[in-house]
Amino acid sequence: MNNNLHIITADTVREILDQYPLELYEIIKNSYILHDQQGSINAPSSFLFFPHRPESRIIALPAAIKPNQEKFNEISGIKWIASYPNNKLKHMPRASAIIILNHPDTGFPMVCMEGSLISATRTALSGIVGAEYLYNKDKSCKSLGLVGNGFIAKHIVKYLFLLGWKIENIHLYDKFSSSVEDFRQYIQSFGDLKITIHDSVSTLIESCSLIAFTTTEKIPYLNDHNLFKHKPCILHISLRDISPDIILDSINVVDDSEHILAANTSVHLAYERNKKDASFITATIGQVVQQKQTIPKNKTIVYSPMGLGILDLSVSQFVYDKVKKQDLKNIENFFPS
Repeated sequence: MNNNLHIITADTVREILDQYPLELYEIIKNSYILHDQQGSINAPSSFLFFPHRPESRIIALPAAIKPNQEKFNEISGIKWIASYPNNKLKHMPRASAIIILNHPDTGFPMVCMEGSLISATRTALSGIVGAEYLYNKDKSCKSLGLVGNGFIAKHIVKYLFLLGWKIENIHLYDKFSSSVEDFRQYIQSFGDLKITIHDSVSTLIESCSLIAFTTTEKIPYLNDHNLFKHKPCILHISLRDISPDIILDSINVVDDSEHILAANTSVHLAYERNKKDASFITATIGQVVQQKQTIPKNKTIVYSPMGLGILDLSVSQFVYDKVKKQDLKNIENFFPS
């Protein structure tokens, strides 16, 4: 028995993720197909909330890939991710995470790796899968809006450009002006792009055909149906920005039709408002990718990916397989003999 535990730190994770954007995109897309075909196990996420610190939370996402899958090896593991928005005031990242992968035969943890970069990457790429299959397969966008200009938004922009998207105009809104300015400078590193900064989320929505929400809001605040009369495509990454009434009046695509009905997401609140009838959910993204379901464009499209643990696992497994070919850091005799 091997008593060692492998360790993969942020620098190594970042190096791997930056080298393989196309491969990672395919991994996320295939993970959705795998999930739709019941090749994965995604246990419900567990949320740890703090009455004395209501803005913060820590989430556990356990998952597994079943044996004998065409494009994936059997694996299990968990992501443990903290979200502390007030860390910004301390000049620290909002999110921190680790991911542990377990051996499929023994259950012993094989590797512990930095997880916030993997989490941000899979979150961004899951949104981009939605953009391609719900907005435009030609990978072009005249007006992209980004509500919330932090870590996840940066990853969305990064991977859009790495994956060859052509974007004419980028619109920004964040309630923290420092975040907007920092994000503007980051975007300009990709070239001479037209960037518009908005003083309100309303004007941004009205100006854009594709909008990504990556805020830390806990209660839906967008209630005006008129803001969406131009029928945009919404990548509702942060899950709690749009009111239940607007959700019910839109075409809804999710990553998992059961997991999304929890934790006071906008879709969950719409489900409760709709007398616990989930028929307003049109499809899962896995169904759309496999062309099992065609999505009409006669209404606003809202894509709400709850965030499946299988995405973290599949990306982590890819990183681990790459690093195993190099020198792994070990903690020897971590487990008892």
